[in-house]
Amino acid sequence: MSLSRRQMLRGVAAFGGMALGGPAAGAAVPRPATPAPRRIAVLDWAMAETAVALGRPPVAMVEPGRYRDRAQDPDLPGDVIDLGLMTQPDLERLLLLRPDLIVTGHGQAETIGPALARIAPVWEGSIYTGDGAPLDAACRVTRDLGAKLGRAAAAEAAIARALARIDAAAARVGEGLRRLPVAVFIFQDPRHGWIADRNGFIAAVMARMGLTPAWAGPGSFWGYTAIGIDRLAALPDCRLIYADLPVTETGWTTGASTIWQALPPVAAGRARRIGPFWYFGALPTMARFADQLADALTGASDASDAGGGGDAGRREAG
Repeated sequence: MSLSRRQMLRGVAAFGGMALGGPAAGAAVPRPATPAPRRIAVLDWAMAETAVALGRPPVAMVEPGRYRDRAQDPDLPGDVIDLGLMTQPDLERLLLLRPDLIVTGHGQAETIGPALARIAPVWEGSIYTGDGAPLDAACRVTRDLGAKLGRAAAAEAAIARALARIDAAAARVGEGLRRLPVAVFIFQDPRHGWIADRNGFIAAVMARMGLTPAWAGPGSFWGYTAIGIDRLAALPDCRLIYADLPVTETGWTTGASTIWQALPPVAAGRARRIGPFWYFGALPTMARFADQLADALTGASDASDAGGGGDAGRREAG
């Protein structure tokens, strides 16, 4: 029986593969590994600071200027391209950048995911899910993004570094300062603000530091409950840590508020102001907040409302 040309070529290919130790005809040929994304665009600050901590800073992100004012640590490279507002990123600019990967935060993929997917692959990292475990979630997201970017070892180092920083801050606080519960309040206007509740990263960091939260109300999805400052009067025996208004145009200070000055923790000199921080941050923000909290509790920061009289409420820009 004679062989056709096609049968002969198949036989030669199979023989050659066996002789060279390669796969036989019809066997699956291993594909080369997909290279890890290098040019990433980030639409969420928590994911941006995670990428920087992994040693793979974004080429572009939303609102980098405000990030530098609020998040501050870790530092962004100076050449990061601004993609516009967090709530409305510039998709045309994003398209022109041709990123290898677009990294989003919680819920963003649901709203603009289809548009993003036409530009580049999309990866979503969720830290705040309403389950009250954002510190654990931040560790998980750091590992997941590290694996996605080919930076697994860097992820483990970033996690260890952040947890060690929180533990070092806890050691500075000491047992004596843990006797009173702590309330963390963020002004939104002179009479209202957010108090950190049990579902946010502040409660998680405080738990690791051995501190007891003064606020026992129900938890919200993002970890903050909106209240009037008068409700802080129901927390007389606590240390009150507060972040001042993020907008400086009104010229308002806590020293000008008679309600604030009458609050028991303020009148007793147990209120301390901390500088700006990102309320929905990842591991770097959590570690930095632990330092800020330890500074405030130990008096290492100079902002206090001791005796209810000073102008310690002067705001920091944010």
